[in-house]
Amino acid sequence: MSRNDDAFTGLEAAIVLISVVVAASVIAYTVISSGTYTARKAEQAIYGGIDQASTGFVLSGAVYAIKDVSSENITSVRIPIRTVPGSPEIDLTKVVVSVAMPDAKYDRVEFDVTPLGTAFIKSGEQVDILVHTPPIPKSTTFIIEIIPPVGNSLVIERTTPNVISGNDVLY
Repeated sequence: MSRNDDAFTGLEAAIVLISVVVAASVIAYTVISSGTYTARKAEQAIYGGIDQASTGFVLSGAVYAIKDVSSENITSVRIPIRTVPGSPEIDLTKVVVSVAMPDAKYDRVEFDVTPLGTAFIKSGEQVDILVHTPPIPKSTTFIIEIIPPVGNSLVIERTTPNVISGNDVLY
């Protein structure tokens, strides 16, 4: 009896073709999955950037200097602030305040919030921050930076007046 191998060659070709199709589909699935993952990560980065850009404080009134009764120096500054419209609420316990003067910079300066007990500030709400500064003499330019946990910081540069009366508006 003689054997005919022609049909077996066609079967081998079919197996090779199926193997190539399976390998190509695995590679295509991998490429599509990594593309989807990358698109998801890009979307998260975009929304994170939008959150950061739309979060922060703005000045909402006059800045007042409060004089120490025992000296001629300013020891506190009252700053009315509010959140940027549309921003998420900000945890005021995580806010950092720094003060820079010509001769020194003070990080993590203590401050109080009015109304008292306010821990979160919602979109559009206003609070007063009373920054307890190191002694600031008359005719001194200083910078106060209010840094929220996420978003843009508020930088306020003011100069103390030549004569400090006690509760002065700073320009």
